[in-house]
Amino acid sequence: MSMRPYQKHDREACLALLAANTPRHFATEERADFAAYLDAGPEHFCVVEQGGAVVACGGIETFPSRGEAEFRWVMVSPAAQGAGHGRRLMQESAAHLLADTTFRRILVHTTPGSAGFFRKLGYRSETLRTEADYWTRGLHLELLALHLVDG
Repeated sequence: MSMRPYQKHDREACLALLAANTPRHFATEERADFAAYLDAGPEHFCVVEQGGAVVACGGIETFPSRGEAEFRWVMVSPAAQGAGHGRRLMQESAAHLLADTTFRRILVHTTPGSAGFFRKLGYRSETLRTEADYWTRGLHLELLALHLVDG
């Protein structure tokens, strides 16, 4: 398993990950937004490869004026879930924040079905908001705050 920064040639593999996780974790309508995000060249977005195939992707975006960061488009191939790829992706992104910034809180816009994964990362977490049918009908929002340090 190797992790590296996203490159333009990863675009189709990342879009395939989104498709594989739709509609369970993502709404069909989100494909265009994700494609535009990838095309914009995200600053801190990584892919995880295993056996030459992209099995996970995700990143982090910082908001200095708010003193916060947000996880962006975190997904793992359904066939590779449970193998630690998502955990590694998240932990290395959080380590980047702890080493290179003053941000100590990460927001996660997720679904109730995925919220448990984020809570298991070992950071103190709190649910800030829930909203029914936020992404699309039947796909609800759970807004989490993960605290990288206590306080």
